[in-house]
Amino acid sequence: MGGISGRRTSQSLTSFEEMEIPKNPKLVTIDSNLSAWIDAEYDIFGYMELKNWKVKVALNGESATKKLTEIYNILKDSSPPDFSTGQILLSSRDTFIRWQSADRKYEYDFN
Repeated sequence: MGGISGRRTSQSLTSFEEMEIPKNPKLVTIDSNLSAWIDAEYDIFGYMELKNWKVKVALNGESATKKLTEIYNILKDSSPPDFSTGQILLSSRDTFIRWQSADRKYEYDFN
């Protein structure tokens, strides 16, 4: 089970602590217009930025490159209406999505 919530905010989108490039990064091409960073030793950690989205994956036994490509294919042609910035954290156990409204007055969380 998960939840969705929203709140009025007067500040920029708060960051997940986990939103960062892997410690041992290797640049990989997701599409001709986009690259992502994957852990050079283990293809289970990855990070990319696309259309005001920051996306972090930390998987167990799945390819981060493959998962980032799947997320890219979803996000490249769509964003929620009334959207300014967002973050996605996808792990083997949880998924968190956070975004801010275009007027930056509201912030929403989904997990």
